[in-house]
Amino acid sequence: MILAAADAAERLCLPPLELEYAFQSKEYPGALPNTGGLRNQPVTLLTRMRVCLNVYNAMTEYQMAEQSTDWTNKNHDKWEIVAMVMDLRAKRDRGEL
Repeated sequence: MILAAADAAERLCLPPLELEYAFQSKEYPGALPNTGGLRNQPVTLLTRMRVCLNVYNAMTEYQMAEQSTDWTNKNHDKWEIVAMVMDLRAKRDRGEL
């Protein structure tokens, strides 16, 4: 899911479902994927949506900043996400995932 969100930020694939839900929730505040309120959602859905959106935003900003050192120095939290994605991709490429 994390790699799919990162790949979607780089336009390598379509967004995963959790990221689509996050986009919709952002566009339509209060709208949730399932009928009912917050407590009617699957236990981990909102967390997965937030994780996907955080990854997407960090990767998008990193690409827009043209991977600059200045951006990484000013955005430590987002850089940690980008570095995690890079590490996951390297592990995937080595067949460790």
